Amino acid sequence: MRKVEELRRQTEQELSLARRIQQTFLPETLPQIPGYDLAVEWKTARQVGGDFYDVIQLDDQRYGLLIADVSDKGLPASLYMTVARTLYEPSRGTLAHQRKHCQGSINYYSSTRPNPFFCDPFLHDTRH
Repeated sequence: MRKVEELRRQTEQELSLARRIQQTFLPETLPQIPGYDLAVEWKTARQVGGDFYDVIQLDDQRYGLLIADVSDKGLPASLYMTVARTLYEPSRGTLAHQRKHCQGSINYYSSTRPNPFFCDPFLHDTRH
């Protein structure tokens, strides 16, 4: 019985660490953007999950808003979120390029997996 309890504690510690690592992919603060009132609350269904967001400064007056959701829950979704977040290139190209690249990379990656996940990124330019 002690072995089972020890394994349970170890698993909980690893998931807690995974959650802290996953949080490093999310911005700690959001910029003040005229005309926008940004706020976030990141809550997962389990200890880790498949949602992510980012705010990208495109130039002195424009930002790109990225919101994405990976299907499923828990550890599998969080791993896929990590891959999707890595495929997204926050520092290269225009927002149109970002949108095309992000969706194309995610679609390609998903189509090559035996059990594909769905990840739908939403990218928005604050310039209206």
